Amino acid sequence: MKKKFVFILSMMICLSSLTAYGTSIVSWYEGSSDIEEDVPADVPVEENAEYDFHLKEEKITSPGFNGAVVGKTVIPEGWSIEVIDLSINSESITCPNAIWMTASSPDGKCKLSYISRREFKQEYTNAMGMEISSEDDKYSVSDMMHTLNYREAPEVCDLMASIIYECSPILEYQWTLSKEDKASIEEAKQNYNTSVIKDINNANQMYGMNLQLQGTDFTTATRTYSAENKKITLRGFSSGFELFSDFSSYGYESYTDTIYWSMPAIYGLWTDEDVHESYQRIFDAFAAGTTISQEYEQMRNLNSQELQLAMLEAKNQAQQGSYSSSYGTESRYEEIEDTTIGSGDTYSAFDAWDDYIRGEEDYTTSDGTHIKLPSDYDHVYEGDNGIIYAGNSSDGPAGSTELNPTQIGDGY
Repeated sequence: MKKKFVFILSMMICLSSLTAYGTSIVSWYEGSSDIEEDVPADVPVEENAEYDFHLKEEKITSPGFNGAVVGKTVIPEGWSIEVIDLSINSESITCPNAIWMTASSPDGKCKLSYISRREFKQEYTNAMGMEISSEDDKYSVSDMMHTLNYREAPEVCDLMASIIYECSPILEYQWTLSKEDKASIEEAKQNYNTSVIKDINNANQMYGMNLQLQGTDFTTATRTYSAENKKITLRGFSSGFELFSDFSSYGYESYTDTIYWSMPAIYGLWTDEDVHESYQRIFDAFAAGTTISQEYEQMRNLNSQELQLAMLEAKNQAQQGSYSSSYGTESRYEEIEDTTIGSGDTYSAFDAWDDYIRGEEDYTTSDGTHIKLPSDYDHVYEGDNGIIYAGNSSDGPAGSTELNPTQIGDGY
């Protein structure tokens, strides 16, 4: 049995590293113009002053980690933000921390929602003819995994729309991806498949297992629903892989078929029915500009590893008839927090590398806002009216201040 525990631990760490890839793909998706015929090809923000918003980048702070900055969002100026920390008892041990953020308009007519990556498993076991299947949407205390039957992105949207907004949504239409977006998703799917195959092969070699990969998947969808006098648009992602494990070599006929999968990101738009289209571009900007930080992802991965080691130790002690533990889990969590998200408002090396591969430079304005501009520009200036000017001339507009690229270690 000890060898089986090692296998469980290794697969959970494998899952955490694989599904992290899905968080990077959400940044390219900024809405779709190639859509179903019953959806307008371009949904403008109404010129009515009531919907004339000024978008601003805001920090996402975690109430569960002493107010540490854990990400960023783009929302209209003056809107309020509420953040809920999701952890063990709802979140799987492979991804123990998740952020659920809601941004609300002052008049209450619109709510924007974001939930960071969450991980699940669906499992079927046949032990000498006895069948056991995991429950749909339950928390398994024995292995600290949230069991949820696998869903592709459209069904993820259906499920999360009902959960986030506590309603029975009626599907009105599904947005169709543009050719460029389809190509990006196909590339992400291929990269994801390559990563899974590599990690499964490594696990088989390291532990002498015979894990058989049945397939991988990576999907996205955007759907709009009606719910009484409200309208909801959900943009969701789903990624996962299916494994077949044969345990007959242990002396009895038994096999397990498991789907490890994740929701890399969820974005939601909730409004009164008559103003939904007016907020569509706001939603697109929100979905494109809202993400948790690389430091927070690092903290989640480290917390996951610590929890898995603690669980493995507890199970091994239980087998030996001992229930004492010298494992300093709580203090270790504090150390992880201090060295990742607790280290302050930082523009990290992770952020700088992301900007580099995208051919962008990060600049910090006088009010602390971060903006991204192509690296082609030699000079960037901020006018006294807050307008940003970029070009290759060393002479900026009268009254403007030249901005230098943000250095690693400076504001987030």
